[in-house]
Amino acid sequence: MLVFLLLLTNLKGRSIISGPSLKLFSGGASLAIEIFIYCYIFDHIETAKSKVNFGLYSSDWTAKDLKFKKTLLLVMNMNSAHNRLMKIKPESVVNLELFAKVVKLSYSIVSVLLKTNS
Repeated sequence: MLVFLLLLTNLKGRSIISGPSLKLFSGGASLAIEIFIYCYIFDHIETAKSKVNFGLYSSDWTAKDLKFKKTLLLVMNMNSAHNRLMKIKPESVVNLELFAKVVKLSYSIVSVLLKTNS
């Protein structure tokens, strides 16, 4: 994404080392890093939560007493929280897949801009 920003500034005839270009580059870099960090953290949390639930269910809970079974069910319900996920919109979950989609969309937009510019 940042390479495309540099290409756009270069196509406009501006120097890459100029003040506005450096501001654009640093702003784009910080935005890309921020999006990646959010997506990575939420993906990591969701993966860890799924692993905990799978580990709880994989334990030998059938051989335990009723109190343990009730506690295990409560823990699994609290941990899954009815499959609540961090979402941007109802069908978009914040994870690394979303980050890849954002990068692909940015690439597509810049490609269209470059084709219309030339």
